[in-house]
Amino acid sequence: QYGLDSTPDERAFKFTFPAGAGASKEIVGVWVQLAFIAAAGSTIVTLYDTDGTTVLEQITWDSDNVQVNNTVRIFRIYFDEATLSTLTVGSAYRLGFAPQENGNQLILYSLQVDAANDLTAFSGGTDFVESTQTGGGGWTDNTTIRPLAGLIIADWTEPAGGGSGVIGS
Repeated sequence: QYGLDSTPDERAFKFTFPAGAGASKEIVGVWVQLAFIAAAGSTIVTLYDTDGTTVLEQITWDSDNVQVNNTVRIFRIYFDEATLSTLTVGSAYRLGFAPQENGNQLILYSLQVDAANDLTAFSGGTDFVESTQTGGGGWTDNTTIRPLAGLIIADWTEPAGGGSGVIGS
């Protein structure tokens, strides 16, 4: 559970499309399992570039429209399709969730394993992990935690020669 006044105050789903997974992608959104502790508030959902500071896509998501307090749900959150950014294979990106008001607490559900290599049992392996930051500072990756989240892909460019692997979350 975390909020605007927490340390960290933003949690993200860090992901990298591995080599062989195509030439480029466009992400239209994310599905995520979470709960709001209080309905009154908003959360900013942000797609960051490789350095984790440049905003590629962003949407403010109002919990009043989607949630009863303390109810766990899987949500689909979409960005504006008119301005989707093209993501490249081999580069890391982050999809962050940051509550915007004091008292607006989120629970971003996740899977925790004993060692980072244990994530290789799941689709996406160690290329899909949790990342956190406080006050817009540097990101810290938690390589034994994977948020229960996945990408909604709008466009997928196949690699030269055709064919591509399957990427899940």
